[in-house]
Amino acid sequence: MARPSLILIQIGILVLAWSTCSTAAALSLEDRFQQFQEDYIQFKKVVNEKEVTFEAELIELKEKDQQNRKIRESLVNKINELEGKVAVLESQLHQQNQHPAAIGPINVSRNGINETKHQSRYIDGMPSSCRDLQVIGHTLNGLYSIIGPHAVDTVYCNFNKSRFDPDFENWIGYQDLKTRSTYFHVQKTEKFSTVDIPIPFERLLLNEGAAMNLRTGIFTAPVAGIYFFSFTGLVQFQMTSIGVLSEFAVRLFLNNQEVGRSQINEVSAVTNPYYLIPITLQSTLPLRAKDEVWVQIARGSVYGNLFDYSDTYFTNFNGWLLEEEIFNYV
Repeated sequence: MARPSLILIQIGILVLAWSTCSTAAALSLEDRFQQFQEDYIQFKKVVNEKEVTFEAELIELKEKDQQNRKIRESLVNKINELEGKVAVLESQLHQQNQHPAAIGPINVSRNGINETKHQSRYIDGMPSSCRDLQVIGHTLNGLYSIIGPHAVDTVYCNFNKSRFDPDFENWIGYQDLKTRSTYFHVQKTEKFSTVDIPIPFERLLLNEGAAMNLRTGIFTAPVAGIYFFSFTGLVQFQMTSIGVLSEFAVRLFLNNQEVGRSQINEVSAVTNPYYLIPITLQSTLPLRAKDEVWVQIARGSVYGNLFDYSDTYFTNFNGWLLEEEIFNYV
């Protein structure tokens, strides 16, 4: 009987030990879970605080970046302004070295730019840009004449702008400058049929610049430039046999070189003062000074003539200077 009782006692001790271990294990898991929750809450709080701090720092960096950009723009403008002042000072110093007697004492104004009392200016040739005008002392905004690639140009200069600004210089147009007027208009008052010589003329209507020789019929360019010429006339053919082809041509010459031609043909021509055929020739030519231009009847025009009477003036030759090459004078 003692032995079964001992076994029961041992079993009871084991059950009690197991129960105690289970309770301890359960309590340990709950504690750990609770600790995890507390750690998570603390971590989330720290993260939120860091996020707020980061956003504030980001806003501050953006504000500083904008301030830095404004500072850089201000520095660029200051640099451009100083470069302009240096250019003016260099120009004035160069002028003073070349013409010490013509330029008065140099005074320093409050804006830092040296100014002369007499405001005398010198430049080798004409300026070719607003920058050149600024260098020689121009400061007032407005229209100016400069030497362009092919002519004298008109530009608007805005000296309040940086020379690197697109609005510092704006092209307005070119100037049609001529050192002299040149145009002529001559006419014939009699028939003419001689070939291979300049056509002479008898009547002078215009000869501004005296470039057209009425007797020889030769125009001599007084200046280099672009010229326009026009020739018109009425052709009268002689009587020919039926089926015979009659030709009449006029040729425009530049210094013994043909540069233009006009021709008319007629078959079975008849002699009739009222049967007249018009002929015309126009040309625009680039000429150098002293180039010669004339019109002559082409060889082979044996059956016709230029038809004119003393009061008809059918044959006309005229021309004028369109645009002068002015770079020889600047």
